[in-house]
Amino acid sequence: MLTEKEQLIVDAAYWRGQFDLSQERVSALLRAVDEMPGWIAVIKAERIRQDAKWGEQNHDDFKWLSILVEEVGELAKAILENDPHGVEELTHCAAVCVQWMDAINNRAALKSKEGT
Repeated sequence: MLTEKEQLIVDAAYWRGQFDLSQERVSALLRAVDEMPGWIAVIKAERIRQDAKWGEQNHDDFKWLSILVEEVGELAKAILENDPHGVEELTHCAAVCVQWMDAINNRAALKSKEGT
């Protein structure tokens, strides 16, 4: 039986088409996540899941804002309904923010590369 974190790594690999994941690869990914403080590890694991599901996302800021607002809406709904899984929605919000920051950095790096 896999732990929740192990299953998340396996699911992420599955979405990326890496069906032949060795135990060594799963262990390396888990070590990387385990070395982070608790809540950062949870956000990183969610980012792995999002990347696996959606691939690299390079939206403009307006699209990112709409994605974040949708996630915030889900968080608000969970809070209003006293849903014990509301923290998962908060994690989704944080992960979207991190992904948005990555997209901004990627844009800046691309512009810098094109400018040289």
